[in-house]
Amino acid sequence: MTGKFSIFGIDGNIAYTGVGATYNNVVGIGLKDKFDVAELKDRTGSVISESSTNRRAEVTFEVIIFDPATPGTLATAKSKVLLPDPLAVVTVADMGITYLDGTWNYVGDGDISFTSEGYLKMSLPCRRRGSNLATAAALPVI
Repeated sequence: MTGKFSIFGIDGNIAYTGVGATYNNVVGIGLKDKFDVAELKDRTGSVISESSTNRRAEVTFEVIIFDPATPGTLATAKSKVLLPDPLAVVTVADMGITYLDGTWNYVGDGDISFTSEGYLKMSLPCRRRGSNLATAAALPVI
């Protein structure tokens, strides 16, 4: 790298029940900061105050599954093509970005995409809540 430091590429890994961190390669991440807004209106309907509640981060991880063994097998890779259970805890590590590392809850609407021109890709939508997203964590599964 020359010039100024910047973030290039994706480091880190994810893991959940049935799929260990060494069986996937994170190839895409989309993070959204969300919250609800309550409006206080006067008699004429004009907003005179606002407050925010229910802050949450929503992220979609895009991963490619593979067998990390050498030489590895297609059967092992196929056995790891699993979407997490509803609200399962997904652990993110070694990204080096506070908003990403830690635990998340899988919130469904996952996707497994097949193509004849590339690798199988999975999308895993996840969420965590908290007023400070840098220290937020997944809700425990009960």
